[in-house]
Amino acid sequence: MRRYASSDKPEPLEKTAGEHPIPMYWVRPAQILSGAAGVHRFVWDLHYAPPESLEHEFPISAILHDTPKYPLGAWVVPGNYTVKLTVDGKSYSQPLVVKMDPRIKTSLADLRKQFEMGSGSVEA
Repeated sequence: MRRYASSDKPEPLEKTAGEHPIPMYWVRPAQILSGAAGVHRFVWDLHYAPPESLEHEFPISAILHDTPKYPLGAWVVPGNYTVKLTVDGKSYSQPLVVKMDPRIKTSLADLRKQFEMGSGSVEA
């Protein structure tokens, strides 16, 4: 579904600037997991990994220091998931429940259909 590692390397800002003629203060900085001892916070945006694409771009609807590169991956569907943390070869798992935003009135079945379309998992 989605994997993050403390060994992930962010795309250099110089590369982004060379490929996208936008102000660099638009760009959402890459979130890298810390490998240092201690308590750390990491926020998952509830998207699957971005799909393979011929081109990635930044939308015109920029958010100061928080504009993601599109296309984003599909949103996860509300349900039960498992978060797994591996440190020094030892794994720890914890359940995670993604709940429906109470403001959304779309049915779970329709959200699943939307996910299938967005993730390319629809069979012809």
